[in-house]
Amino acid sequence: MGLAPGMTALSRDIMSLDAAVHRGDLASARTLWLKAHLLYTSLGGGYGLFGPINVKLDGLPGASSDGVRGPGFTGFHGLEYLLWNRGTQAQLEAATTRLVQDVEVLKSALQTGRLPAGDFIRSSREILETAARVTLSGDDDFGSHSGIATLVADAADTRQVLQALSPLLQARDPDLLSQALAGLTALTGRMENLRRADGSFPPLPALSTAQRRQVDAAVARELEILARVPTTLQVVKAFTE
Repeated sequence: MGLAPGMTALSRDIMSLDAAVHRGDLASARTLWLKAHLLYTSLGGGYGLFGPINVKLDGLPGASSDGVRGPGFTGFHGLEYLLWNRGTQAQLEAATTRLVQDVEVLKSALQTGRLPAGDFIRSSREILETAARVTLSGDDDFGSHSGIATLVADAADTRQVLQALSPLLQARDPDLLSQALAGLTALTGRMENLRRADGSFPPLPALSTAQRRQVDAAVARELEILARVPTTLQVVKAFTE
């Protein structure tokens, strides 16, 4: 999905999420939260395209001195915590109202070109590297248990970055591009095999030891391949800076 239509869809999903919270329909709100968060990640939140605004929209408690219970913990994860940990109606409504406002700030910044371009060369590895450090560890799970779905989205984000870099990689190391894309396909397939009959994924802690080892190994193998991308394109990056 392109950035402009994606932002339109994100705004629409956030408004639906806000409406569900305001009418007290928490079951729908949780479903809409996951949909909106995965969409946000796929549009650029996962690889730094949104700059400082990303901290407000997708930051972790480490970005707030107040911790998970403080007013400084906002955005998707702040709302996630409230939705899955019995936040009060007033807290939930304030959180979704703030999220609507911050998404509109992002939308305006994108329309006026006030955001720096993302570093795609560095992000080619950093998306999955962050997933391995934060998502696989459970550090970004505040109740939704959506780690595997997030990993699937991160793999899709990485593919988008590689596709953006494909002309450079084709010129310098086409085999590396093929290996990286094939590795992402294998990683995604490994996680899709975990999908349950209702279409959802199990929580990461619910995986068997064998399943968890397979996921960890698939991520590690892909990171080894992706580590070669910044090095391969180092000359190109130096030339363009």
